[in-house]
Amino acid sequence: MVNKYRKGYEFERKCRKWLEMSFDLVIRQGKSKFPDLIAINKNQIWLVECKYNGKITKEEVEEGIKLAKKINALFCCMYSLKRKIGIRFFF
Repeated sequence: MVNKYRKGYEFERKCRKWLEMSFDLVIRQGKSKFPDLIAINKNQIWLVECKYNGKITKEEVEEGIKLAKKINALFCCMYSLKRKIGIRFFF
């Protein structure tokens, strides 16, 4: 049986590969740092929190929006959606 940490890690890897198709640089923050991924290209920066179960807390949303505003970035949550990836942006 796969534990929760492993499922989350595998999902982060899947999200990273998906983002690498559109961004010049995708950085994964280890040790459960917030946000999980930072995606950068010439025109934009995305701060990405990956949630295998799709549940993001109100505190995480507030922290992500606050950080994104500081650096003029977008904050989003990527979540698992029946073998696909869903994206929800927060402003």
